[in-house]
Amino acid sequence: MKALSGIAGFICLLSFGSIASPMAGPKACDLWDMQVTKVRAVGSDSWLELTPEVSALSCIGAFTGNNSSFHNPVKNHPDYYNLGFKNDGWMNYYGNQSPYWDTDGAFITSNDMLQDLQGLGPIDPGWVQMGKDDGQGFVPDSSRKGDKSYTYEQTVFSMSDCKDKNGLAETCVGGDAVSGNWLFSPPAVSPEELFDILGGTFFDQMAVVFKSSTAFAIYTFSITQFADIGLGPILPGEQKFEFAGTWDMSDTLINKGGQAAGLSNYTLYGRDPTGSFVVPAPATIGLIGVSLLLMRLFRRKNLHLSN
Repeated sequence: MKALSGIAGFICLLSFGSIASPMAGPKACDLWDMQVTKVRAVGSDSWLELTPEVSALSCIGAFTGNNSSFHNPVKNHPDYYNLGFKNDGWMNYYGNQSPYWDTDGAFITSNDMLQDLQGLGPIDPGWVQMGKDDGQGFVPDSSRKGDKSYTYEQTVFSMSDCKDKNGLAETCVGGDAVSGNWLFSPPAVSPEELFDILGGTFFDQMAVVFKSSTAFAIYTFSITQFADIGLGPILPGEQKFEFAGTWDMSDTLINKGGQAAGLSNYTLYGRDPTGSFVVPAPATIGLIGVSLLLMRLFRRKNLHLSN
């Protein structure tokens, strides 16, 4: 399995209170609740503005519920922690174990093959919990395999310029914020600790769970959504990318009084899809896409020659 790559995949999860089920308060999520508006190579000063913006690949919710009741990865196992195994952490629950989806893990489609992370065959969804912000700043999680462990960067995900339902400036998490900006910023080079734990590169899919009042919704993005600018699965040693965008839960996370509810917390997940990926012909991508693609192909050629 690969570690974290560019945007690759991520999911945002929003939670409400009590038992999770559709209710009159929260509304059905829309893909444009969370969007990517720009991308750049880690370390670059220049952003590529995306026109049009890229909305989430998929979303789940909104549901009534409280994320304190969600099952986190098992921490007391002697051999592993937070590696994406089947039924380890609620995002990896199969449909018969989860009231939120009927697939073999959150956002798993027929084009996504499951992974063989335990040597038991392709049964593992592969979602890894990267961290959570409940109003005290983003607190990173970790992954462990045997005696090797890695703690994700505190700066990998952040929010800014948040507003309340009246458009006034507000604290992003733990206040009355219903919209704002976000930034996904992986380290420029895959940390060596991740090579033996997850396979080397950064995740190519991410998900964010947004929780407000008594409801939550989940959003996911995949690197495959950015093929037209030359981005594809990121291999060890390749350039990583930052992604920035907007979030707006004012029409989705609604409290029992019918008002947009302030963001209580959010949780970030990463996953490495194993489905097929086709890079489009250069004629279908923009100039900056061509330059990024040529850079990636050049780096891959050099990696191949050096081996």
